[in-house]
Amino acid sequence: VKLAHPYKTRIIAEVKIKTDCRDSEALADLVRADLVPEVYVPCDDRRELRRTAKQRGKLVQERTKYKNRIKAQLRVRGIEYIGRSLWTNSGKQWLRDLEINAVNDYLEVLKTLNERILKIERKIKEVAGNMEEAQLLMTIPGVGYYSALTIIAEIATVDRFPTSEHICSYAGLVPSVNQSGSKEVHGSIKGGRPLLRWILTQCVHNHIQNATKSHVTNFYKRLAQVKPKKLAKVATARKLLKVIYWMLKLKEEFHPDGFDPRKSR
Repeated sequence: VKLAHPYKTRIIAEVKIKTDCRDSEALADLVRADLVPEVYVPCDDRRELRRTAKQRGKLVQERTKYKNRIKAQLRVRGIEYIGRSLWTNSGKQWLRDLEINAVNDYLEVLKTLNERILKIERKIKEVAGNMEEAQLLMTIPGVGYYSALTIIAEIATVDRFPTSEHICSYAGLVPSVNQSGSKEVHGSIKGGRPLLRWILTQCVHNHIQNATKSHVTNFYKRLAQVKPKKLAKVATARKLLKVIYWMLKLKEEFHPDGFDPRKSR
């Protein structure tokens, strides 16, 4: 069985007349010539980790939607809430005291979502505590057990990437390039693994706040002086992923001052 990359297969076998018969013939020709662009299939344990991480991410996204809906209800009624912590116990009680039916309904949904998220996080924490790779990544300031497990689940195994540039491309953190002759245009990042890219940018944000003197933070500060902060964070996420690559490759903990893998040989 070959698991084909649908987008790349479509590019190779694109035809003007598309029927099931022609598609079958095109696929048969690709298989015979060994040209089917295959997708990496992780082991069962890694697939289960991916499902758990994605499920937690989806629940968090839903929770954020309902929080935004509650804020929208307050704005529509002209109720000021700036400076107030809405999601603490006292904040939720203040919301209930407003006696807005829609807000009360959303609070009940939030309660259910919080319970489900907490249950998944307990499972993730238990798995991460027994995983050597997760313990290594959690030595990076700003990387918690959920972030570590999500990165590991998305990467599956670092040995399948020959260089750190390959893993950055896999994550979608490499700018697109349109080159023809002497003209070369660099565009925005695209493709890759959206969940991996998102969790890395979150880790960068937390790292900058918690490790103000690390080599990763210094890299961000230098870029932020000459580039927009958003671009600087994306570039720093790419650097952090390279650091993670070598940490997993060499089984080394995070070095705040930087680490040259060539010196370990």
